[in-house]
Amino acid sequence: LAESGDVDLVAKGDVAGFPRGWSYAGSNLFTADAAADPAITTANLVALAATGSEITFVVVQSGLTSTLGIDRDDDATLDFDEFVLEDNDGDGIANGIETGADTDSDGLKNYLDLDSDSDSLSDEDEFSLHGTNPLSANSDGDGLPDAWEIANGLDPNDDGSVNPDNGALGDPDNDGFTNMEEFIGGSDPQDNSSTPPSVPAASAWALLVLCAVIAIVGRRRFA
Repeated sequence: LAESGDVDLVAKGDVAGFPRGWSYAGSNLFTADAAADPAITTANLVALAATGSEITFVVVQSGLTSTLGIDRDDDATLDFDEFVLEDNDGDGIANGIETGADTDSDGLKNYLDLDSDSDSLSDEDEFSLHGTNPLSANSDGDGLPDAWEIANGLDPNDDGSVNPDNGALGDPDNDGFTNMEEFIGGSDPQDNSSTPPSVPAASAWALLVLCAVIAIVGRRRFA
């Protein structure tokens, strides 16, 4: 019936955590709600579906396929192209930049979460004030949390490559304890009268290995 034009057919679903839409264009092809996306066959559209990201096909009145499928306000700018530029959580970061993932596994997609990495720094402050990655609690990958580095006068975007004092093995107060030891021990890395009460025995090599592993596994940047 959709092929003959008696009715129209639209599809809705989530892809990569973002809401998406398609309208049937005929000849077994669907038009997506993003101008850059090529037409997609029915089989390939169905293949996008997964548990929790189902694709729903809906038969609609003839003539409404564009409005209900890909351009809800009929303004000639397709829905997804508008969506990625919008800011659903009002944190000053576009939905498309925040992504549709749930970085901190709190049940909120990043574009709806005011603190996507649950590091106590708001996404807005990370993006606009600190220049840190709102999708990673450890932007520079040195094993020291962004919030701790900022609170203690260290650069959360420098793993020690620019200024060794900022890295996990740095010692800005010259008290003989590294930033990592001060972080673990709960002392102030900028005050040489504040030292860790008890630091687990660890050699500099062990700390280097730890920092390297964290840098490899934990660093996450914008795509």
